[in-house]
Order: sequence, then structure tokens, then C-alpha cells
Amino acid sequence: MADKNDFKFYIIGTGLPRTGTSSVKIALEKLLPGRCQHMIDVLQSPDNYINNVLLENTSDESFKDYFIKQNFVAAVDIPFILVYKRAMKLFPNAKFVLTVRSEKTWIKSMIKTVCVEYGKNNMYNKFPNYLFFWFYPQRKRLIQYLKSFTVVQNMIQSVEGGNGVEFYNEWVDDIKASVPEDRLLIFNVKQGWGPLCEFLHVPIPDEPFPKTDGSKEFNARLRKQKMISWFTLFVITGVPIATATAIGFYLK
Repeated sequence: MADKNDFKFYIIGTGLPRTGTSSVKIALEKLLPGRCQHMIDVLQSPDNYINNVLLENTSDESFKDYFIKQNFVAAVDIPFILVYKRAMKLFPNAKFVLTVRSEKTWIKSMIKTVCVEYGKNNMYNKFPNYLFFWFYPQRKRLIQYLKSFTVVQNMIQSVEGGNGVEFYNEWVDDIKASVPEDRLLIFNVKQGWGPLCEFLHVPIPDEPFPKTDGSKEFNARLRKQKMISWFTLFVITGVPIATATAIGFYLK
């Protein structure tokens, strides 16, 4: 656990999901003296994040302690971007990284990933996928809570409704208007280490910039959740049937 007196929060990520945030997470963890929080970290303990970071009545102390206790010195992706303005006040010396990509490729990636999980016809509306939540009720709470945010609703509805470009550009413009220009890096992961290292005043690592296939990893996680749902269905229906058949056979 980081010492409160020595703790420093370096980077507040403000880029939308599907803009290379998983690659930036890996990159920042190589450049900074601590961890970078991402949605994949939140999924490990959703209630902890909801109770200490997302809830409006969370105290400033609880908010900061969440990051201090887990040595998160940076954060990117959703759900952190939903509270970035609060982080801006509580970590006044932090810098900002706005990850970007072309609007069209962002929309394509969103449709293949985020909309599958959170959209109007999301996977949990299809039998038996919602059985997944029997094993992971915290995930259900996180999804429901995220969808209660107007920003999340508008993002998904805009992408599915054909207005994704407008939403994307409005988000980028809002960040530019809210963050001091000298503390903001607008960054495309295709640019590599250079801009990020210059922004942080650190040497460029002697290795390629991290490149993760976010869509592939995202969908692999969804496939795993579907498998868990089908396994649950088998346990609910198959085991009793097999047991009854075995008992019937034995009693003959």
C-alpha cells in the first residue's frame, strides 16, 4: 500500500472505451511507479469500486483511498471517465491523457464489443446468458449501475442509433474545454512511445509500444461468460434429469 503522504496520482485518462485504453494501461504501468486502473481491474471487485468511487455520496477520503490502497497512480477507460472531473479536483497535480482514434473505427469497435454487452439487444437479454449472474451477481450490479449514468446511455444509444460520430466529437470537445491545454495530451496509440514519454518527461523504453487486440480479448471474455451460462443451465436441468434416470434404473 502506498504511503498517503508520498502518494501521487499522475494520469487521469479521459478517453472513451475502445480508443486503445488497454494498450495505454500497459504503457503507463511501464512508465510510472505504480499501477494504472482500467475496466479489467474494476471487474475483479465491482462492489469495491461502486461503493468507494462511483457512488455520489462517497466521501473524498474514500475516493482517494481506493487508489492509494491499491497503488493506482493512473486510471483510464470506463467507468473512471465517468468521474474524471471529481478526480480532477482531488488530484489537482495530475495530467490528462485523451486517447483518440477515427470516429468510424471507434463506432465499429463499439458495435462489436460494448454494445454486445450493454446495448439494447445485449447478450444478457438472450437465454441462457443471464444465468451468468448467478455466479457473478456483482457484475450485474456494475452493469446496472453503469447504465444508470446518462453518459453511458447516450453513448450506447448514439452508436446504435447512427449518431456515434456526433457523440464522439462532443465528448472530445468537452474534454478540451474542461482540461487546461498545458496538462492535456491528445494521444493516438499509433503514435507510439514518443508523445507519451515526452508528456511525462521519462525516457522511451527500449521495446515496442504495447499493442493489445482489445476487441479479441473483450469478446473472449464474453464467450467465457456464455459458456458459464450454458454450464449453469446444464447443472440446473441436466443433473436432476441424470439423477432421476439413475435412480429409476436402480429401482427397477
